[in-house]
Amino acid sequence: MYVRTVKNNQGKEYLRIVESYRENGKNKQKIIANLGRIDTISRKEVENIVDKFVQIYDIKGYVNLNSVEEAPDKKNYGIKVIVDKLFERYEMDKFFEKMDKKIRFDVEDLLKIMVMNRIIEPKSKLGIFKELDYYGFKRIDEAETDEEGIALQWMYRTLDVLAQKKEELEKHLYRQRMSLFNSVVDLVFYDVTTLAFETQQTNELLQMGYSKDKKFNESQVVLGMSIDRDRMPVSFDIYPGNTFEGHTFKDTIEVMKKRYQLGKVIVVSDRGMMSRTNMEIVENSDYEFIVGKSIKQLKKVDIFDGGFTEIAKGIEYRETEYEGKRLLIIHSKERAEKDRKDEKYDGYYGIITNTQLNPKQILEQYHTLWKVEESFRTLKNYLETRPIFHWTQKRIKGHIVMSFVSYIMQRTLELELERNNIEYSHEKIREAIKNMEYIDIKPNEQHFAIRTNMNLLAQKILKILNIPIPKVVTPYEEFIEKLKLQNENKEIKGLERSKAKTQV
Repeated sequence: MYVRTVKNNQGKEYLRIVESYRENGKNKQKIIANLGRIDTISRKEVENIVDKFVQIYDIKGYVNLNSVEEAPDKKNYGIKVIVDKLFERYEMDKFFEKMDKKIRFDVEDLLKIMVMNRIIEPKSKLGIFKELDYYGFKRIDEAETDEEGIALQWMYRTLDVLAQKKEELEKHLYRQRMSLFNSVVDLVFYDVTTLAFETQQTNELLQMGYSKDKKFNESQVVLGMSIDRDRMPVSFDIYPGNTFEGHTFKDTIEVMKKRYQLGKVIVVSDRGMMSRTNMEIVENSDYEFIVGKSIKQLKKVDIFDGGFTEIAKGIEYRETEYEGKRLLIIHSKERAEKDRKDEKYDGYYGIITNTQLNPKQILEQYHTLWKVEESFRTLKNYLETRPIFHWTQKRIKGHIVMSFVSYIMQRTLELELERNNIEYSHEKIREAIKNMEYIDIKPNEQHFAIRTNMNLLAQKILKILNIPIPKVVTPYEEFIEKLKLQNENKEIKGLERSKAKTQV
């Protein structure tokens, strides 16, 4: 049975309900009802008829948008389901279930919210709090202890907890990643950067020092971080802002040796990091190193004494010995064109190593130091680790831990895209996830979720994470249940646990 329009000889259109049937092997039709001339039936009358059919037959999925008087605010479902899935892979719930039961707020949920914001639109904690509705959470004043939702102060106190649990959380993430990706850390890149604060105040951690961002009128902290060949962090540490970067290296080696029990590792670093003392620290740990060295600092070596062999297009090398170590003297035509400082030395640089790798492998590993630089740029700029608006040591440390977790989740998503040969950029990922929005409407005592259109990258992200792509129009409860957006209609777990006064 279906609706059909027919025209008479005068060109007038009529509306009929028609039923098809077969008789003697032929398709025939019979008129069930004549609804009259189309031009005499108003739109409102048609809507009333349709609404009555919907009511009588309890038709699901029909939405009459004319009954919606105000345009509802958009919410983002994409970032929550993605972060939920990534946290699930790292078994973050198992880590946080060991938290002090006297803490009345859910540290995991609050960390998730801050990670969501870091990935799609970094803001201050107050800025996040003002937009909790966008992420599907409710704001409350802390005084309203019986209300469901999230208080602003809980975000700050979550940072305190993260600062306290830094080493444990770092180790948990590392172990889960080794299991998740079935990988082994055998190559570590190390570098330091500075994180500036919009103040000249100082304390034990905040100090004036050499700024890599040329911000010499602001206090800062020094951040040292080691990453593996996949640009995933292995560990990080925070030092007072006046710390010489070379002095941070010993701590990192000890962490890799003791906390992570890493066996054979090659440490790759730039010339500013690896003093003779630091090289000895690496060797005493039974590790190997590849480090850059300024040609002008090689006083005992005549770099021009001997022939050069082409190792790659536009790159030549020769190998010699320097203070008992292998020394590769490299000349790059491309680098020579960029240098243009000292015609005699333009394009030349040295690499010192104690490895047994062949020259091409050594050069390739050294050149991948850009991974560290790229990681720091992402951590600092894309995830907006700086500028930081916290002043106590605990809050500063907690903020950096939160950014560290955010970067790991972001990088995990990128690795999944790379595994599936999907092209991406930070900006395209952010745009794709930001466009995973929806509105919920309640026409005629019904409740529906209507999602916005997704681009191809957004669809691929959900697919590789095994997250269902919602229909454009879905009954609201089905939408929430299918995507597991349980925070839309559940009490924060911490409130269910206890109403006791927080101890942090």
